[in-house]
Amino acid sequence: STSNQPMDPAMAITRWWFSFLNRCSLFRLHASHYIERLIEHQKQLCNSLKMRGRILLGVEGVNGTLSAFDSEDMQKYVDTMKSFSLVRDLGPPPASNGTASEAIVTDSTPGNYSNCGLFSDIDWKFSSVSPELASRSHIFPDLKVSAVKEIVATGGLSIDDIPTYGGKHLSPEEFHDQLMKGGKDLILIDVRNTFEYDIGHFVNPNPSGDGAESAVVSNNAASSPAINPEMTNFTQFDAQFCARNADKWKDKKVLMYCTGGIRCEKASAMMRKRGIDDVSQLSGGIHRYLEKYGDAGFFRGKNFTFDLRVAMDPKECLIRDEALATGASDSVDASAADEQPATKEIVGKCLECNVPHDTISGSRVCTVCRDLVLVCPTCATKLRELHCARHSGWKQCYSTFLEIFSADELAVQLEELTKTRDGLVPPAQHKAMRRTLNKQIEKVTKRIKALKNGEAKVEKDAKHRCRTCAETEDMCDGLCWGFWKRGGRDLDRKRRAQDDGNDVEGHKKQKGEDIQPIAVGDIVEPGQAWNELRLGPKSLPDGSRKCGRVVEIKSWGSLTDANDCVAVVWNETNERTEAAQPKIYRWGALALNEKRMYDVQRCQKQVA
Repeated sequence: STSNQPMDPAMAITRWWFSFLNRCSLFRLHASHYIERLIEHQKQLCNSLKMRGRILLGVEGVNGTLSAFDSEDMQKYVDTMKSFSLVRDLGPPPASNGTASEAIVTDSTPGNYSNCGLFSDIDWKFSSVSPELASRSHIFPDLKVSAVKEIVATGGLSIDDIPTYGGKHLSPEEFHDQLMKGGKDLILIDVRNTFEYDIGHFVNPNPSGDGAESAVVSNNAASSPAINPEMTNFTQFDAQFCARNADKWKDKKVLMYCTGGIRCEKASAMMRKRGIDDVSQLSGGIHRYLEKYGDAGFFRGKNFTFDLRVAMDPKECLIRDEALATGASDSVDASAADEQPATKEIVGKCLECNVPHDTISGSRVCTVCRDLVLVCPTCATKLRELHCARHSGWKQCYSTFLEIFSADELAVQLEELTKTRDGLVPPAQHKAMRRTLNKQIEKVTKRIKALKNGEAKVEKDAKHRCRTCAETEDMCDGLCWGFWKRGGRDLDRKRRAQDDGNDVEGHKKQKGEDIQPIAVGDIVEPGQAWNELRLGPKSLPDGSRKCGRVVEIKSWGSLTDANDCVAVVWNETNERTEAAQPKIYRWGALALNEKRMYDVQRCQKQVA
């Protein structure tokens, strides 16, 4: 697109993290009163601008990534957030005699809400996407605004520890200079999950501390990669990584980084609480650094983005993001970045064959933990199920789908599973892994019994199944969860719909079977497409049929249907309850073979 044409969908993206700690005592005093109101405020604002994405709200702060149809809508959102006032926009909290907050609320001076502007100092990070990707639709399947106890789960760190123990913030320039100096006492840590690290990470260009500047700036063979804590979730950082290394690093200089800065806020506090004094973090994360240095800095590979872009090349970040951040997007040809030669350095490797590979796909996940796995297409087609590095030793004994194995083969797996579990000692330090193995042992034992009793049969030619939804490969290509839902198959579906004359952008028409009617409040039960491997048993423990109530109708992610899934609150006693949490089920979502999938169905008898 050019400056004279309207911008394609999803061209404007913003990401931010902002801490409420030490900022607005009124909000923290009355968080329970304001959280739900903030959620509704954000939903109304985003929907009015046709924005999609993810926003997490908690007592400690707010974290979000949103996409808009163009930069003007994004700027309207940012301007509204900057001018937001807690009391003016959401009203005063419940009165409480003698509190400091009451003085703020009852202040009669018009517009005097300076202490209640939650979002006025957010460090907004702007991005865009390629015209080809933008032509598909939003990079997020929908809008989700959620209240959370922690923005990033830590496993026990108090939010009050962050202002006390948090590390020193370094600008991209300061962080770059520290890497340039290097040295044997410099500890460079990547505070992200393993799959993010695998496709791109920083290097220490001068680990000896005595390299000439010209050698340091070049792609020096002596460079050492950042340390990978080998995490599948952030709760492992303190309990495992810090616990192992804190004592030997107390006299070292620690530099850390993450995608946008939020994980470092907590990781630095964890390390300093364990006695490491010299801890610094990259302010604004990889995103801010790549805006400044692109592929001329010390980041190698690609940066994972947690949206349909999946990962971005450093040079791409420099060109596009710099234009948006300076407000020049209206005068810059959006295709210019795509015409530039991309960085060819591939730091990732296929977990199976070790060839250079850095393309992450939502269809390639570990069959044990469902963590994303870096496996090349050739290896992926040869294997029925994949295993991450952490669970690579379980390849011969752990499979999610057991239909292809005979009773004798399963007996061998059972013996290996038991041996593996019993080898994890002491048990107290391996609770999670032992629990996973015990569940698999129980599953394999039941399958062997079913085969021997004639209740099940071996299916050697069974089709491959999606690890996420358990559907066969003719029904699902694995891109059925999170932002992956809007993958290449949706682009193909859009093109077919355009060829057929359907109103794709308005989500009006779809050739074939119409979605069955459903309404909020309807009573549903497990339906024809209910998959017990993924969703659990259809019946309650007493043998009676499960039933639940529809509380919301929304989009599963199909491009041409606005409402093809339902949120259901299940009620085991068949009584209405407000405590239960809704779960999402398909209601007419299209499979690869264009059949509509219904995980649930309306009960014939509707409860009033």
